[in-house]
Amino acid sequence: MDGVGKSQQIRLLSQSGEVFHITKPLIQYSERWPKLKGPDMSRWWFEKVSVEELADIIIESLNARNRDKVSGKIQVFDRGWRMFQAVCAATWTTREGICIEDAIFRTDQCFRKALDHYAEEYEVLLVPDDGYLRSIDGCRKLFRSEEGQYEAYMNERYALYQANLRRAVGLCFAEVPVQRIPVTSPIIDIQNALRSQLNQAYGIKLAPMASSISRVVGFGGLSECGKSSFADHLRRRGFYRLKLRYFIEIVEARGEEATPEMVAYELLHFCQRHYYVTEYTVESLHDPYMPAFLKLLLGNRMQVVYLDADEETRVSRAKTEMGVEEEKARTEVQAKDRVKLSRGALKVRDIADLVFDNSSCSLVENLQRFAQNVNA
Repeated sequence: MDGVGKSQQIRLLSQSGEVFHITKPLIQYSERWPKLKGPDMSRWWFEKVSVEELADIIIESLNARNRDKVSGKIQVFDRGWRMFQAVCAATWTTREGICIEDAIFRTDQCFRKALDHYAEEYEVLLVPDDGYLRSIDGCRKLFRSEEGQYEAYMNERYALYQANLRRAVGLCFAEVPVQRIPVTSPIIDIQNALRSQLNQAYGIKLAPMASSISRVVGFGGLSECGKSSFADHLRRRGFYRLKLRYFIEIVEARGEEATPEMVAYELLHFCQRHYYVTEYTVESLHDPYMPAFLKLLLGNRMQVVYLDADEETRVSRAKTEMGVEEEKARTEVQAKDRVKLSRGALKVRDIADLVFDNSSCSLVENLQRFAQNVNA
């Protein structure tokens, strides 16, 4: 189904050396796919192209993808041919209102006529758990940036399509040996369940990911709120202190965009190499996207802490640290705040596991209270 993390699971598998050949997205296997996105793609899919032609384009792409093989490697598909049968059937039902059984029959006729292979695929079905998905929706919705682009009727139609797709998947996979993984836990736990299944099926030895990580504490807050002091306090208690900037620079040095996902995977790779470390701190969470993705990735192993402090306290700290007059310190603090606020620093507070007031002048007392809150 859409929205259960297929692409993320494939990207994590791709970090397993030379075992897998990750195939391209299906739309890259035919010139007949339009170069459209968002609402324009929705109109084309559900209004303009006939379902028969859409099915033909999908089948043509599947045939081309099947020929994209690398000797000695396991081919990885984002949706196998049977899943695309369900997609076509759900589209037919959504557009023409025919019953799902008739839609599957029509789709099957198209596939029998034009699909040039029915390869035995090791099929993994990620089964969404609505309760779990609702519990993480506060983080997930930050990454659904396109939702506001669609007209109301498009959103209603897409919801109907998703309901039809569930029914189609239930019927298409009812009598085949598919491996079902319920999506009831963070991305990394689903990945490890997937790796365990693949190890058994293919006789390979994929190591579990993040097995040594027990806790990552990430700090957010405005300038001079105490992020560095609190992170260093945990360092003295055995935590390994990390800075997000380090991982951002690694990603950018490869010529890639430092998206939250890519930076998080780089951080995860670091933790894999330092398997003897179990607890980490991460600074600084200047926007909500990085902590949100880390929570989706690691679940409760990721604790987001937002440090609150009033402006007068922060200015006083800056004055002492910088050795400048109060007016100069205030100007510096406000300038840094504007940058952080423009990045969405306050939204980190909304997804934080702990909002801690660090306005008191007694840093020692605050650190002691904080250590009790995070059991460190």
